[in-house]
Amino acid sequence: MMDPCDRASHLESPKYSLSSLSLGQCAGRSLCLEAEQKVFVAKSQTDALSKHLRALKDGVNEEIEICHNRMENYSLELRDIAKMRKQFERFCSYEGFDAMHKCIYGEKFLNHWKKWMRKRVSCRYFTKMYRLG
Repeated sequence: MMDPCDRASHLESPKYSLSSLSLGQCAGRSLCLEAEQKVFVAKSQTDALSKHLRALKDGVNEEIEICHNRMENYSLELRDIAKMRKQFERFCSYEGFDAMHKCIYGEKFLNHWKKWMRKRVSCRYFTKMYRLG
């Protein structure tokens, strides 16, 4: 008489065993879920990052506007404001601040930008502007 264990292994070859099929399906499903989760996390991180960047850029623009309002007595012209915005874009590219740095080091970034601007903008009111604040 055949041992029950032998019979089970004989009937259920490793290639088609129910347990290996269900394990394979589970593994496949979990890989898909894991991939979907990674995509979702990456997308949410990207969304969060773009929100931070928009907020930072808005903050810089707002700060420029505030400075402009403070400096009305010194007749700071709109072309100077435009120069500052252009310099901000250049600063972002030349100084090598990638999106993550802008996001994580927002305050540090703005301070560094102010110093950079003082060196480059041919606006004689710029240094006075930040002394007023």
